[in-house]
Parts: sequence; C-alpha cells; structure tokens
Amino acid sequence: MRAHLDLVRGAHDDAIVRLRGVLLNDLAGDTWWVRERRAGVLLLLGLHLRARGDLAAARTALQAAIDDFVAVAATTSSVVSDQQLARARVAHAELAILGPPIPIGRLRLYATSTRPTAGTPRPAWLTRGAGTSSVPSAAA
Repeated sequence: MRAHLDLVRGAHDDAIVRLRGVLLNDLAGDTWWVRERRAGVLLLLGLHLRARGDLAAARTALQAAIDDFVAVAATTSSVVSDQQLARARVAHAELAILGPPIPIGRLRLYATSTRPTAGTPRPAWLTRGAGTSSVPSAAA
C-alpha cells in the first residue's frame, strides 16, 4: 500500500529499494499465490522505475509482472489480478511505444535532418484547401 502512495508522492527511490527488498526476501516460491503477490510487487517496481526514468529496468520488471500474472491466470481467476495484468500490459506497451532511448548525438542529427528546406514542397495533407483525396472515387 505504501508503494502506491509513494508512486503518487514521487518517492521513487525509497519505494524501489523497499520493493526490491520484498522481492529478494519474501517472495520466493512458485505457488500461484506467491506468484500473484510477486507480480503485484513487480508491477509497482516497474511503475516506479519508469517514473524515475530507468526505462530498461522498468521494461524488465513489467515483463516479469506480466509473465507471473499470466501464469496465475492459468491456475485461478481473479478480477484484481486481471486488472493488474491489464495495467502491466498498458505500462509495458507505453514503454514499447517510447522505444529505446535515443542518444543525444543521434537526436540532434535527426532533428536537423528532418527540418524542411526552402525548396521542399509541403505534403498535400498539410496544404489548406487542397481538396484532393488519394482515395479514388466510385465514379472513376
């Protein structure tokens, strides 16, 4: 419960240390109830790591949470576990959309290479009142 509060408060470093301690000391085992609890802790750990900016570790924690929630779902059914699985999948998908971090040098190169020059024509969808469509009409 405290880790949920820390997520809102922004106390990520303390929560990460506590959650990793719980994972190391209290959640060994392969029974479904231990996996369910471990998955919940991994979900919170992944959310805290993402909020702190450690995206690679967040991806790893969220994927482990998803794996444990899926294993639990194969054994027993729980609305709470299903909701947490969905939350873990959404958070993991958001990280996938972000993609790997881009080094600053490549980011600068990308930013300078995508600027339009004076002679570059604008795409049709950016031109106001173009009135043309790339979809052929039924009459054609």
